[in-house]
Amino acid sequence: YLLESRMRDSPIFSEHHVAFLDEAHQLSPAARDALLVPLEHSQGSSIFIFGLINSDVFPEQLRTRCREIRLESPSVDEGSEYLLRLCQRQNLRCESNAIRLISSYGKGFRHLAQSLESLSFGANNQLITVELVRKLLLHDRSTRLVAYCLALFRSDLAGEFRAWDNSTLEPEE
Repeated sequence: YLLESRMRDSPIFSEHHVAFLDEAHQLSPAARDALLVPLEHSQGSSIFIFGLINSDVFPEQLRTRCREIRLESPSVDEGSEYLLRLCQRQNLRCESNAIRLISSYGKGFRHLAQSLESLSFGANNQLITVELVRKLLLHDRSTRLVAYCLALFRSDLAGEFRAWDNSTLEPEE
């Protein structure tokens, strides 16, 4: 209700009202229904931005009222530059090859930052090495892949889906 009432009035200091809802796929059904009215009657002065990892899980009645803009994952070079800046800001020591390895498995900037945070705890104020990245980050991915293969060999379709849902692997991997 608060969002709808604020977006109804003309903006005072700018051309548009902007509402950014990150991880919008997690909105409750009541919240999604409440968004339909302001989306339908926004008069052009309101901009709604829904942050989603997968737009297919976003309800169709909202998707049809929105323009979809897909943002690509960062390249390995972009991810490496981002991680290097994070390391400098956080005073973390990290091998350049380790940074590239982390970046090559990151799906986005948030995922890269989470991976680096996990590694910094595992490194315990020591140098983050390629060996540590493989041990801490890639071991988890391998474990999930093995779980998927075991379920596949057992013809356990539910187990396959569980392993895939918990995986950060890309289809080409």
